[in-house]
Amino acid sequence: MMKKIILCSLLSASFGVVPAMAQTATAVSQAKVYGTVAPPVKPYSTHRLATIMQGQQSATLQLVGMAKEVCQKEGCWMTVGMDKRDGYDVLVKVKDHAFVLPKDITGRQVVVSGVVTQKTLSVAEQKHYLEDAGASREAIAKITEPKQVYEMEAVGVAVN
Repeated sequence: MMKKIILCSLLSASFGVVPAMAQTATAVSQAKVYGTVAPPVKPYSTHRLATIMQGQQSATLQLVGMAKEVCQKEGCWMTVGMDKRDGYDVLVKVKDHAFVLPKDITGRQVVVSGVVTQKTLSVAEQKHYLEDAGASREAIAKITEPKQVYEMEAVGVAVN
């Protein structure tokens, strides 16, 4: 029975029944990959994280979105969202500094594989990330309270 389900799923994807998934799989196969990114089985947008994470401390999954900010010092983190104005950003850190991200990928589509957790960022951490991103002193000074965020420890990133 399980073999039939898997076979039907694969056939459905190959015939365009799941076009978003097929497009993402194609995008990953044509992308520059850092670390390890398996072909997407069910990539999620950052908008779905609140629902996915409900009642869980962590979840292993793939996210699809746009690189919004990238660490300009080492390429060790980025924020991912669906568009520039999106409030559902995810802070993506490279697991064990296994690879570095290009510093010029802001605005490009990414598929990120890893473990997502919910976390509170302290004021000091927020300011540190803004400094790494090259933010102005005024923007950094505006940070006065801790912030709840989703953080992903990435094992791989595919950049289009």
